[in-house]
Amino acid sequence: MTTPIDIFTKVLLALRLTAAPLERLTFSERMVIRPPHVNSAGFYVVERGQVFLGSPTDGPLLKPGDVVIVSGRGEIHLLPDESASPMLLAAAIHAPHDVSVALFNLLPALMVIEGEEGRLIDALEPTVRFLFSESGRSYAGKEAVLSRLIEVLFIMVVRYWMYTHAPSPNWFQAMLHPQIGEVLRLIHDQPDQPWTVTTLGAAVNLSRSALAAHFSAAVGDSPMRYLTRWRIQVAASLLIEQPMLSLDAIARRVGYESGYGLSKSFKRWVGKAPGQYRDEYWHTAQPAADEPP
Repeated sequence: MTTPIDIFTKVLLALRLTAAPLERLTFSERMVIRPPHVNSAGFYVVERGQVFLGSPTDGPLLKPGDVVIVSGRGEIHLLPDESASPMLLAAAIHAPHDVSVALFNLLPALMVIEGEEGRLIDALEPTVRFLFSESGRSYAGKEAVLSRLIEVLFIMVVRYWMYTHAPSPNWFQAMLHPQIGEVLRLIHDQPDQPWTVTTLGAAVNLSRSALAAHFSAAVGDSPMRYLTRWRIQVAASLLIEQPMLSLDAIARRVGYESGYGLSKSFKRWVGKAPGQYRDEYWHTAQPAADEPP
């Protein structure tokens, strides 16, 4: 049986997170940073010196060990403290298409996780310390290691925020609700089933109207709309992970009677047909025929 924690894992795996190359930033003037698009987030760890977030008059002074996270909906203004030359470790991560839970939209536009006495909090310190160490080396596989560590850092940050700062109600807390969490489990475990609000409600001893009301209040979306978004997210993953599967086969795995029905829904949510989505992914993921391997 899938637990609430496993639901979070399923979502993370389905998003196919991709990390951008790690950078070290030094600057002497105001710098404005925006994530590249809505399904993305940037991380900035103060490694050395001090920097104002916003301005010296209305923004907090960030010190070594502090972490700033900006989601795809936000931007940050950084101004170096004149008394110190700051250095920030910068990382970013994105998901090609996040139509299931809109994870990046659940995060605040701007989040600051303050360090403790000049060092990172215990929940993030091991991962960031490993990032610092690996970024200064020239070992084989360095970029692959850094990419995985950035993914881990993102998950650790979201998990920390989920348990300490997430407002109520929200999708994270809905996973822990005895009935709504069970409905989420059914949706995530069995997207191929012909679910209706009535059958989902019956599975957790709630009437159709009661489930619709409780689910919308807890998750911020209707049960059927959430189910559709998760089906499309799973279909997007299958298009990439199992390229030999036909569209009809994928449709059956996510609760559609035919590839035609899936294609219409997929295009409505993702903005392109399944075949185009798959082709564009492999076109960007594979080197051109005249490029060396």
